[in-house]
Amino acid sequence: MYSFEANAGRRKHVRTIRLLTVFIILLLVLLIGTILVLTRSRNVASNLTDILITRAASEVSDAQTSVYRLTQGGGNNIPLLANIRSHIYSLQVLNQVAQNVYGPSTVIVDPSLITECLALLDQTELRLQSGNVLTQQFIELRDKIDVFVAAFANL
Repeated sequence: MYSFEANAGRRKHVRTIRLLTVFIILLLVLLIGTILVLTRSRNVASNLTDILITRAASEVSDAQTSVYRLTQGGGNNIPLLANIRSHIYSLQVLNQVAQNVYGPSTVIVDPSLITECLALLDQTELRLQSGNVLTQQFIELRDKIDVFVAAFANL
């Protein structure tokens, strides 16, 4: 009279178990993928920090080399001053990059020291153009660059 399938409830149960198994496997794959992405992003953040600090240390070292050539005298000082200024600007840009990536409180080099160096460079260039003696400015500039170097000496 009534037609019905034998074991219909069991087939529904097997189908439900298969769907749940596929769903669990899919969730596991997504979980593993998420873990891999997070691990790689941590490595990238760590690498970026190392890259920024290494580049800043390189700029400081190059600025120190230029300022020592400047204080040894003899020759044209304008290219050396421009070279030192470019290294100081590079440090300023590295600070801005670090702040953009890690937040506004992050600094690689003290911004007030950068500002002082740039002001001293401006003053030195003005005195150079007017033909004044620059020994005191060169010594002050060397001392400020040495403060940068001391900050990176522990790295």
